[in-house]
Amino acid sequence: MYLSRSTLAFLHGRHHNASVTNLNKGIEGTELEGNSLEDLITTSAGDSSRIGVFNHAAQV
Repeated sequence: MYLSRSTLAFLHGRHHNASVTNLNKGIEGTELEGNSLEDLITTSAGDSSRIGVFNHAAQV
């Protein structure tokens, strides 16, 4: 498989950035704010009320 420079730039620049932004919005003002990325993933895994946090954290 080959990823071109423009594809990688798009994936990192837009997709990754959106995941980081959405994750930060999702934890802002909650008890999860300030946790490490690893903690966010393990804490939210299997919790249907935190599926958004889990998905964005896992993508980051």
